[in-house]
Amino acid sequence: PDGSEPRVTLYRDGSSWCPYCQKVWMQLEEKRIPYRVERINMRCYGSKPAWFERETGGLLPVVRLDGRLLTDSVSIMLALEAAFDGEAESLLPPEGTRNDYVRELMGLESAFAGAWLGWLRAPPGGGGGARANFEAVLARVDGALRTTSGSFFLGDELSLVDLFFCSFLERAEASLLYYKGFRVRDAEPYPGVAAWFDAMEARPSFRASQSDYYTHARDLPPQLGGCSAEKGGEPFRAALD
Repeated sequence: PDGSEPRVTLYRDGSSWCPYCQKVWMQLEEKRIPYRVERINMRCYGSKPAWFERETGGLLPVVRLDGRLLTDSVSIMLALEAAFDGEAESLLPPEGTRNDYVRELMGLESAFAGAWLGWLRAPPGGGGGARANFEAVLARVDGALRTTSGSFFLGDELSLVDLFFCSFLERAEASLLYYKGFRVRDAEPYPGVAAWFDAMEARPSFRASQSDYYTHARDLPPQLGGCSAEKGGEPFRAALD
């Protein structure tokens, strides 16, 4: 209500680089939950307050919900769903969705992140296997999206599963184009992924948290300790730089 203190404070990075912060940020916006924002440095570009390191371990994001500090983006998101059950639109999987299928998608999200980072950091000339692995995992992501009745992972409606995937898919599209010359958002080989991007960009919450290609390409090296550029990315680097 107007004049009341929000139940939620989101501690996120000041430069909006953190992919895990983006997931929680989108959830709060989608559910229209009132919240405050406190900006905390990522370790790759600054120090954190001593109290934050002591009480949370220093990792982002963190949410203070009704006075209680919560860490880990997945745990935070599930806690928000429970705390605002009945007060805000649910983003939990639709009724009838198999739990084992949701777990399978969560495993696929983790595999996608690993395959993306594996190729992004693979040295030039030695990344053939890394590329093949990434393309295989991306094909699985595309296949999962093409089996649904809509453009999202669980059908016509956005769910937490889409928020879990959004940060890494967005960053993979930008960084692999810049460093490798590879399009994740290519409707010919990956129509399901391309349609998912289109559907996500129709959401104000995604557009508000979405970054640009150049920022993603340049903010990842300090976070990862470097990215490996290949010849195929040269025209895209020239255009974006």
